[in-house]
Amino acid sequence: MPIPLTFYITPDAVLNTTYEHFRQTNLPEQPLPDETSLLQVYDQTSGELLVLGDLGSGKTTLLLKLAEVLQQRAALDEQAPFPVVVNLSSWATKRRPLQDWLIEEIARTYTVPRPPIAQWILEDQILPLLDGLDEVGETAREACIRSINLYHHQHLGPLVVCSRKDEYQVAAQQTRLTLHKAVTIQPLTVAQINTYLKHVGPPLAALRTTLKNNEELRQLSMTPLMLSILSLTYQEKPLRIPLEQRSNLQQKVIKDYVWRLMSQGNTKRYSPQVTYVGLGWLAHQLRKHNQPNFFLEDLQQDWLPRKQQSFYKWSVRLTNGFLGLLVGGIINGVIGGKLDGIISSLIGLLIFLCAFGRDLSIKPREAVAWSPQGARWGWVLGLAFSVSFKTVFGLALRAMNPLSFFLMVPAFTCMGVLAWGLSEKQIPRRDYRTPNEGIQRSAKIGWAVALLVSVFPAIWFGTLFGPVDGLALGIFGIVILGQMNGLQAVMRHFILRFWLWHTHLCPWRVASFLNDATARILLKRVGGSYSFSHRLLLDYFADNYALIDSSTDWRK
Repeated sequence: MPIPLTFYITPDAVLNTTYEHFRQTNLPEQPLPDETSLLQVYDQTSGELLVLGDLGSGKTTLLLKLAEVLQQRAALDEQAPFPVVVNLSSWATKRRPLQDWLIEEIARTYTVPRPPIAQWILEDQILPLLDGLDEVGETAREACIRSINLYHHQHLGPLVVCSRKDEYQVAAQQTRLTLHKAVTIQPLTVAQINTYLKHVGPPLAALRTTLKNNEELRQLSMTPLMLSILSLTYQEKPLRIPLEQRSNLQQKVIKDYVWRLMSQGNTKRYSPQVTYVGLGWLAHQLRKHNQPNFFLEDLQQDWLPRKQQSFYKWSVRLTNGFLGLLVGGIINGVIGGKLDGIISSLIGLLIFLCAFGRDLSIKPREAVAWSPQGARWGWVLGLAFSVSFKTVFGLALRAMNPLSFFLMVPAFTCMGVLAWGLSEKQIPRRDYRTPNEGIQRSAKIGWAVALLVSVFPAIWFGTLFGPVDGLALGIFGIVILGQMNGLQAVMRHFILRFWLWHTHLCPWRVASFLNDATARILLKRVGGSYSFSHRLLLDYFADNYALIDSSTDWRK
């Protein structure tokens, strides 16, 4: 049963030029009629609106409903801007101008290339619906408000911002949003709560009795989210509140709610304890990195504890060093003998450590695009190298047989065209349909590019020195080029996953674990991304992360 929300106008929350002109300050809050909808308020303010509310008051739900209606308007009117809901939490990472950030965030969140987004914003065809101003870090929130104001000054059109009331009021002591009007979502009334509980019926009879006799719990239930949590958690179940927990009633309710979600359903792959530890780590990292959504492709070394970051770095370097020793030693041992194998293994060690041992970030190669300009450069370089080599070794020194002499130009021009013509291309994360799709793509592209580029010089080398030597060179090229074109990122990803598993922060089968948490309604999944069902859950797990110990019973 949906509960109709009511609003009151909060004049001093925004810097309205009309109020400032007439020097109207410290204006009282004014309730709007009960039947007033957010869409009506939006229309009355020409689309310049700040929506405030307490935690769980329904801000995001109202914003999504508003977006749905505005999308319908845009479909019927070509002049109407198209609404786009964007979460502000990631703005603090780089603190870029809001227009630049919007282009990147919309491209990352939705399956739209950057150039048309930039054009739409420039032509004011995008209507930003900015959610989660309160999720911007406290030290960056004032700067974020200034950035929004600058954008609004440059693009005089509709703009809607949502924020928790308390967090916004702290930032507003320094600067306020320059919008037409602000409204605050009113708490639910006792009558609304009783109507809702009566509608559900006998399963919530015990909760109704407790709410009637407990003022603290009744205050807690005055937001739609908390009323929903109470109804689910204590359906056909009495609510017992020990004296020592009455001072932190919300914490107890959320803990009971989480336990209820972990205990229900048919999924039993991961115990509540493992789920609690893993989600605590995930929530801590999402809040630390200002990310509302989690992609497995986002994993980097700073998601590990400090000690394990050192282990990760040395693991990557040792693995690369071993690959260099192995490839260099075996290949040149086959071609030139034991001494050459030893020397070449040391050279391979240095090559791999220099090429892959400095920047240890994980950068999957998610897609390739064809670059005509790069292909032309590759053709010129391949042709120049092969002609020069043929002139010196084929014509002057006569060190090449007819077949290798004939194949050299096509072999190296093909290699150059492919090596320089295949350029990297990023896919919007929103386009991922399955978890870890970016790493899987990186593995496929790494193998494909390595095989395509290595095959031509390997064939030529085989005609010159023999099939064994040609195969050895081909293997060397596949390993080097594969690592350069995506396989290095795959290797680092799984090394990092190993250390997460080793420290008991996250199970080895991460996607399976996240799907299990989604089945328990603790997370929600869209394509290849995961997010907490509500910010309240993320804050609960993140706040308790420092207290988590895999050997203790978190329910106590």
